[in-house]
Amino acid sequence: MHAEGSEARITLAFGLCQVGDPDLALATLLEVSKPTPYAHAVTAVASAMAGMPERALTESQLVVDDETSTYLDRVLADIAA
Repeated sequence: MHAEGSEARITLAFGLCQVGDPDLALATLLEVSKPTPYAHAVTAVASAMAGMPERALTESQLVVDDETSTYLDRVLADIAA
């Protein structure tokens, strides 16, 4: 995990999506200091849930374009798109 806790914040945001609170998830993601493919994927999911389809698609594309994205990152991005 990163020293500043970004990975934990991203996972918390994903959990907030799972319990139906995309707005709080997006607010939590604002605290992430360095966006990663995982952060973009969770942002895409939260954005789609919050009714922001353009942002969801943009964040999903960032995941697809990043060679370091994982299978899980890409699955979440695909779900959001």
